[in-house]
Amino acid sequence: MFLDQYEYFAKNNFLTYQFTSKGKNGAIEKIVQYSKLTIPGVGIVYNLGFGDLTSDGRINDVVNSNNGDMEKVLSTVANTIYDFIAHYPNQFIFAHGSTPIRTKLYQRKISQMLQIISTEFEVYGLEEAGWVEFTGTEEYKAFLIKKK
Repeated sequence: MFLDQYEYFAKNNFLTYQFTSKGKNGAIEKIVQYSKLTIPGVGIVYNLGFGDLTSDGRINDVVNSNNGDMEKVLSTVANTIYDFIAHYPNQFIFAHGSTPIRTKLYQRKISQMLQIISTEFEVYGLEEAGWVEFTGTEEYKAFLIKKK
C-alpha cells in the first residue's frame, strides 16, 4: 500500500510487529500480533491482534489512544499484513474489532480501499449465515483476508 505509515519492526518470526504512534498525546507504543487459531468451517487462521503495548508486554486492544493519527496507525497495521503474507503466503488472516464500533471502522476502511486490496487479496466478511465475499454493502462481524 502507498499510504502514509509509521516505520515498524518485526520480531518473533514475523508474527509480531511494533511501531510508535506520534501525536498530540506523545509517543505511544503500538503492537500488531498474529496468532494461530481455528475457526470452525474455515480451519487454521492467523488472528490479527492490535493495540497499545502495555508495560507488561501485552496488547491493550480496548484503549482509545486518541493520538490524532488514526489514519496513519491503521495504514501501518494494514501494511504489516503485506509483510506477514510475504512470510506466510498461504494463510488466512482473521480480523475483527474489539468493539462493534471498531469492527464498523475496520469495515469502512476496507471498503474505502477494496478496489486496491482486491487486486492482491481475497476478502470475506462474516454474516449471520456465514462467510461471504466482502462487498462492503453488508454489515459484517469479522473479516478474512488471504493472498490471491
